[in-house]
Amino acid sequence: MLRKVVDWAKQIRRSERFKHSVATPRRISLHAMQRLNRGVFAIEIKENSGFFSVMQMVLFILMFCEEKCLTPRISARGGLYGDADGKVDWFSAFFEPVRAPAALPLARKLRTSTVRDLVQLGFRQRYEHLLELGSASELFFANYRPAQHILREVDAVCERLGISASTLGVHFRGTDKTLEAVPVSWKDFCRHVETTLAENPCLNHIFISSDEQAFVDYFVAWPF
Repeated sequence: MLRKVVDWAKQIRRSERFKHSVATPRRISLHAMQRLNRGVFAIEIKENSGFFSVMQMVLFILMFCEEKCLTPRISARGGLYGDADGKVDWFSAFFEPVRAPAALPLARKLRTSTVRDLVQLGFRQRYEHLLELGSASELFFANYRPAQHILREVDAVCERLGISASTLGVHFRGTDKTLEAVPVSWKDFCRHVETTLAENPCLNHIFISSDEQAFVDYFVAWPF
């Protein structure tokens, strides 16, 4: 009985609703501070999670700024991709704004709010159901683009590996998402790749990437 109570308590603690409630004072304080910036929404992300979790937060911030006609000022420090001391803004090292940020009057002080979790912004309930791949990509690239040194490195990798517009990129996450998503069978995955190749005859090369060597061996042996 005690174990059931403990498990129930853990479920509540991990629930989005509970986190949202606990973060309410922090969220109110953050938005009150940002209103003082008068047209600028300055957020520094210090989330210790995966890259695309951080990028989802960035997209929600951009959706909010677009809705409220605000100028985003986004930075990210520490976490899995920054330095231990949090001195390097790794988001700005990877991406650069499409438009140069307008200079603030000398008398104005920009207040930057630090967030460590998406619930501190309160945007998930507002924007998650509106987020789609196409519109998300359009929104991001309307505000940011990869830094030039990133583009040069990508071009060099593509040239070295023979990756071009005729290459289908295949990524199979076999071991690191087993508790977060329903596993896809190897056979179904390969058949989906077959369908994609049939629908796009211009694709005549495949680049396979996976954390599971057994799957790579299975994929390479599949008679595409």
